[in-house]
Amino acid sequence: MDNHQKAIMINMLVQVGEALCRTIGPQCEVVIHDLADMEHSIIWIMGTVTGRKVGGCMTSKGLSLFHSGKTKDNYNSTTRTRDGKTVRSSMVFVKDRLGRPFASLEINFDTSPFVAFRQALETLADPDETYAFQDAFIDDAPQM
Repeated sequence: MDNHQKAIMINMLVQVGEALCRTIGPQCEVVIHDLADMEHSIIWIMGTVTGRKVGGCMTSKGLSLFHSGKTKDNYNSTTRTRDGKTVRSSMVFVKDRLGRPFASLEINFDTSPFVAFRQALETLADPDETYAFQDAFIDDAPQM
């Protein structure tokens, strides 16, 4: 794959990444990696879930997958950021005609607000609680 074809593919990934971020909202981050320079693989990023920037590197899991040759797409792995966010991530490796990975698209989704909401709901309505009815709501006071 020549540099022109690679640039076309990267631009297509940028379009997809921007569409994902704009559709999903502030809990989403999309990162595009150029696998030719693993130490500075991030060439485009939108969103602030992980706090990384252009020029940064891939996650340790991504690096491990790449260096071990396991460049099969990886979906819905869960991790935590340094500041405590729970993040669900997927990584898609983009390959050339010969099956060699040259780029990747990483999607990170901050599930922390939803986890907190679920915990709040569980606190309000504990599904494990057995209700023993002790009283009834009535319209009139009974005659004594």
